[in-house]
Amino acid sequence: MKGFLENYKDYVEKVQYKKVVIFCAGNRCMEILRDYFCYPFPDIAFVCDNDSRKWGDKLFNIEICAPDKLKNEADDYVVLIAVYDNFILKRIMRQLEDMGVRDYYPASILMFANQIERFTTDGTPKYHEMNTFKVIGSHMEEIEFTQRIK
Repeated sequence: MKGFLENYKDYVEKVQYKKVVIFCAGNRCMEILRDYFCYPFPDIAFVCDNDSRKWGDKLFNIEICAPDKLKNEADDYVVLIAVYDNFILKRIMRQLEDMGVRDYYPASILMFANQIERFTTDGTPKYHEMNTFKVIGSHMEEIEFTQRIK
């Protein structure tokens, strides 16, 4: 069983190349969208929920779907489980495993990610750890140029 830091590192790596799905369309989901993602939420593929009354609705213009949508394309997504209750969290984790979803994390992983931020020399935020891969990728030409000079 992985520890929290290992799960965090795994999440950071996986989220660079996959769309995010938030599991549970309740208040916690709205908090996550508000606190950790930018509107219009281009990194969020959809929200899924076990409550069939929510299917077809939208949350901040993001479609709410049945969890079965994950079955067919499980490897394409990173799933954040948006619940506080540990009993419900474990039940959803078991449900996702039964569906073949491997990349799932409790949304609490974001609290740790939000604390790791890089700063410029004057103290202003430069980039967020979750975006490290994207930052490096978009500046690869500069990085290679700098290494050629040395």
